[in-house]
Amino acid sequence: MSDASNVNGIPRSVDVDPDTPVLWVLRDVLGMTGTKFGCGLGLCGACTIHLDGKPVRSCITPISVAALLIAGAIAEVLASPIPPGGSALPRSV
Repeated sequence: MSDASNVNGIPRSVDVDPDTPVLWVLRDVLGMTGTKFGCGLGLCGACTIHLDGKPVRSCITPISVAALLIAGAIAEVLASPIPPGGSALPRSV
């Protein structure tokens, strides 16, 4: 499948299998490692991205479905930096 869309405002084009999860397109094909792999089941939220302003679990969303969801809209990859001295994991209270 060849798809062209905007990722973080930059036009991108990829040629991958339609069943490839968006996570692996972002990380392996586009080199955008800010999106993380967590549970692989879409439960933990580590792989969350925004497609046309809506949160989507990229580890379970095939690129073909994402292309239908955004239909040329902008995909935003969420990558929040870890604060100095902070942790990527939330602390329990």
